[in-house]
This record gives sequence, C-alpha cells and structure tokens, in this order.
Amino acid sequence: MKRLAFAVCVSSIVAVLGVTWADLGEAPTLGPDRVSAQARGKRPPRAKQGGKAPGKAPATTVACGAAGQPRCPLNAWMEDNVEPAAERGDLPRLAELYTTMANFAPDPSWNVGENSWRAIAEGAAAKARAGDARGARGACRSCHQAWKERYRNEFRSRALPN
Repeated sequence: MKRLAFAVCVSSIVAVLGVTWADLGEAPTLGPDRVSAQARGKRPPRAKQGGKAPGKAPATTVACGAAGQPRCPLNAWMEDNVEPAAERGDLPRLAELYTTMANFAPDPSWNVGENSWRAIAEGAAAKARAGDARGARGACRSCHQAWKERYRNEFRSRALPN
C-alpha cells in the first residue's frame, strides 16, 4: 500500500513537472533514491524539527529517508544549513559549513588522497573564503560524485559528529 501511495505521489509530481516515466524508470519499482534530479527539481524547505540548535546534526541511528521515516542526519543537516547559505550566496557561512563538513567523514580511510572527503571540504572552504562562489559550489558536485552513493549505502542513518 505504501508503495502504491508513493507511486501515486510521484505520478502527480511527474505530471506537474512534465517528466516522463522513461526519465524516472518503471513506476512499480520507483524508490526515493531513483527519482532523478530533474524530477525532484527544487525542493521546498522542510519544516525544522523542534528543539534542535541551528548547525547541529540530528542524533539518530534509525532507518531514515523513506516516506514516513525521519530525514537522514547528513541530508537534514545539508538542507537546514548548506542549502540556505548557498541560495543566499553567503560565502563566509559556506566556508564555516565546509570546514565543519570536513569532520563528517564516516571512516578515516575516506580522508586519504587528493579526492578525500576532507580535501574536498577544505578546498571548498578555501574557495568560499576567497570569494569563489562557483568553485565552492563545484566542490559540492565533486564530493557528491565521489562519496554520495557509498555514503547512502553504508552510512545513511549515521549520526553526525557534534
């Protein structure tokens, strides 16, 4: 029943955005991770959960991210902090956030090498401090390409360090 409800919701979004099922994949097997960026478009800001301080990650290790479940910790932190700063073009705030993100690598081995989690985050912070908005935002893409799929598969519900 939940799968059907989800498919109906996605169908509505697809109709509004004019995206075809071919863009998204087969309807019965469509999951939240398979919806294309084109289909998602710009998400409206989600309501913040009460009682959490700005910039603090929610502490959870339960299942997350699917319909009816809480937001995943890293995704929630990004939506609540990074997205608003990026939309405002607030480079000093982005520099702070990228510096914080450098400590979010879930495994020390992810901080090894040129394309390491820490190197990407610290490089983005340096670009933001230098006023290079395009370079700072490009680091988001680099990090997502390097780490997003593996993070989702292995550490999606992991609480972020404080």
